[in-house]
Amino acid sequence: MLGEVNVVILTEGSEKIGLGHLARCVSLCQAFESRGIYPHFIVKGGKIVWNFLSGRAFEVIDWTTNDNNLRQLLDDHDVAIIDSYSASLSTYQYISELVRVPVYIDDYKRLDYPRGLLINVAINAENLDYPKKEGLCYLLGGRYILLRKEFWDVPHRSERNLVENIILTFGGTDVGNMTARTLWLLKKNWSNCVKNVIIGPFFHDVDAVRQAADSKTHLFFSPPATQIRDLMFGSDIAVSAAGQTLYELARIGVPAVTVMVADNQANNVKAWVEKGCILDAGWANDSNVLKNIDNSLCLLCSLEERRRLSTNAKMFVDGLGPSRIVDEIMRAL
Repeated sequence: MLGEVNVVILTEGSEKIGLGHLARCVSLCQAFESRGIYPHFIVKGGKIVWNFLSGRAFEVIDWTTNDNNLRQLLDDHDVAIIDSYSASLSTYQYISELVRVPVYIDDYKRLDYPRGLLINVAINAENLDYPKKEGLCYLLGGRYILLRKEFWDVPHRSERNLVENIILTFGGTDVGNMTARTLWLLKKNWSNCVKNVIIGPFFHDVDAVRQAADSKTHLFFSPPATQIRDLMFGSDIAVSAAGQTLYELARIGVPAVTVMVADNQANNVKAWVEKGCILDAGWANDSNVLKNIDNSLCLLCSLEERRRLSTNAKMFVDGLGPSRIVDEIMRAL
């Protein structure tokens, strides 16, 4: 019986780590919940976990440092899903010995993973030359992109003739104060546009963002996924960090100018650019990043260019990734 399958999700989320791991693990959790299976979370992290996982079963424990504790935590679980940048290979190996189906979410061939299912949702993941190993199966590429349920089934979005609305979303931590810096640029050169700004839970200098705002700027503090989705739908262009939000924008078809804020984003951004899905403004700490953003926005004044990016991006993200992954996990049991 499906309801008898016990699933545990081991991940991490904090100011230093960010919220991307939690967000994509929640999407898998939601796919299980839609089938009457309710995973239990074990999270290495801070206070943000309480808000992010409200209403779900979870424990906040540094599971990456104590194998003896893991045996007790994973007792009677059939499936363990691991999404971590800090857990060691020995921890992965130990978990793989404790459950029937270990599942690993990877971004850049971080480890030589043991037996199980390995997920990499980057659209170029099939080109990463993962090793062929007995007992290790791969779920690679855009078919498995992890999106929260609010982005699974979305209506058609049409492009307006003129750019009227720009959304800014730089993740939970706002690396390099990109939000305020970009908002000053928009205030100067794009003053006629509405600017909707997502403020994450770990922003340190909200006052700087407020100072850069004008009468057409609206700030949204840690909004729920439904509100983020609706804000995206109303946007003509997004200026965004190149993390999990990139997939949500692609699903809706919002033309995006991306800024890289973490090393693991580089290969994925390169692939999206090559597929004609986004415009890349470079790294947050580049001296010319604001100039690149401005130039990209100018290119996206073209309705034809916005339609091109939107159409290409939507081809790679259909919202069915979490369901496909759960299908594969259930088949492996």
